[in-house]
Amino acid sequence: NSDTLTFQAPRLIAHCRTRSGTLMELSVLDLSLSGCMVERLAWAIRAEDHIMIRLPGLAFQPASVLWVEHDAVGIVFEQPLYEPVMAHLLRDFRPRRSA
Repeated sequence: NSDTLTFQAPRLIAHCRTRSGTLMELSVLDLSLSGCMVERLAWAIRAEDHIMIRLPGLAFQPASVLWVEHDAVGIVFEQPLYEPVMAHLLRDFRPRRSA
């Protein structure tokens, strides 16, 4: 997908909070206007769980877990990012187009 970006260092970090209050700092692997993919690490999360996610410089916003694999989690934002907000996020990171 040519609209999806994959990140190289420095890493884009998302803060993800579950309803139980667990807070995880996870590397963003892909980012689009409608959601993102983050590394899973030891995060005990399930598809359809509701979370709050915060990207650098933004407030926490509601989101849902779309899918979970062994090393990654797909998240969809309840409100898509505005293009200028995404451009601002990307300014401090060096994305490369994924294949």
